Amino acid sequence: MTVQPHLVRRGSGTPVLFVHGNGLDHRLLLDLDDVFAADGAWERFYPDLPGFGGTPPLAGRGGLPDLADRLDEIVEDLLGTRPFAVVGNSLGGLLARDLVARRSGQCLGMALLAPVVDPVREHRTLPARTVLAEEPGLLAALDPPDAETYAEMAVVLSRENWERFRETALPGIRGADVEAMRRLGELYELPSLPDAALEADPAIRDLPVLVVAGRQDDVVGFEDQDALARRFPRATFAALDGAGHNVHLDQPDAVRALLRAWLTAVRRGAETRRASAPGRVELRGTLVCADDREADLVRRHLVRHVELTRAEPACLAFHVDPTEDPLVWTVAETFVDRESFAAHQARVTSSAWGRATEGIRRDYRVCGASDDSPQPLAGGPSAS
Repeated sequence: MTVQPHLVRRGSGTPVLFVHGNGLDHRLLLDLDDVFAADGAWERFYPDLPGFGGTPPLAGRGGLPDLADRLDEIVEDLLGTRPFAVVGNSLGGLLARDLVARRSGQCLGMALLAPVVDPVREHRTLPARTVLAEEPGLLAALDPPDAETYAEMAVVLSRENWERFRETALPGIRGADVEAMRRLGELYELPSLPDAALEADPAIRDLPVLVVAGRQDDVVGFEDQDALARRFPRATFAALDGAGHNVHLDQPDAVRALLRAWLTAVRRGAETRRASAPGRVELRGTLVCADDREADLVRRHLVRHVELTRAEPACLAFHVDPTEDPLVWTVAETFVDRESFAAHQARVTSSAWGRATEGIRRDYRVCGASDDSPQPLAGGPSAS
């Protein structure tokens, strides 16, 4: 049986998948969530890769090809055929590119932060290790193991930078499965790098791509990342001074500004795709319970409701997921056309789910199938 990943899921809207690097967990990229939460347009998925954070390691050899395969399976389970954007950091930047090569027609954009271009270190162009500044007494004030871990990659050692590292990077480093990392290190290559295939793929030609590197990154460098960005016609590349491998921790304001510009391009592409998609209907929103009694009804009937809906031939994607508020669930569904969506609503009205949750509030919007703009959908069981 495949073990499900530990996952943090936030918001609703266009999906964005975040893929962390080797030896860390989702918290490193969760630090950037404020950028994506600002306009309420993005549904964010932060999984822990196998062997990191809260996700158990892979069975078997557990090499890089296996990790790439498992990430593709996770995306299939989470998103099905829904279009999505992806943000990858370090090794996650290589895994993100491999994923996009497999799902190029589904991807809306790709942002790569200090990405691994080639997993073989001897193939990388690296600058010399550089420390630009160090706050006096900072390392001496830390526990020796923490000081050693922090100083290994830090470029500007300051109390502010240390606190960001402590909150976002250190927990994942301390929690990584040592045996899983050993097995990953023994097979730390893909059968082939995805970049030539991406460059030749017509679906990638108009894809918004962001590549951000640290000018003082001595782990993956910045020159290879510049060459990588040149493969993509609509790529933006930035090599940020005063930044090492943890580029978004070292230069948080600059990276956020670059991500906001990238999101604008992704949004335009998503809107164009929706406008040109023939017939597809999408529903997005929240299911809001008034009290624990209503929430218990949802939990009691939800699994069967999801199973029946996903079994409908015209259902392309269907997700009803809990949020941090125990009374609220996010809802996202896609059907091939308006007729199939109407048939789904009619079935749900007379189902056990529909009868049990009839009075629970729905805040939904529906778009597609010739609608010029998203339309609000009134509450009630037919609204899923």
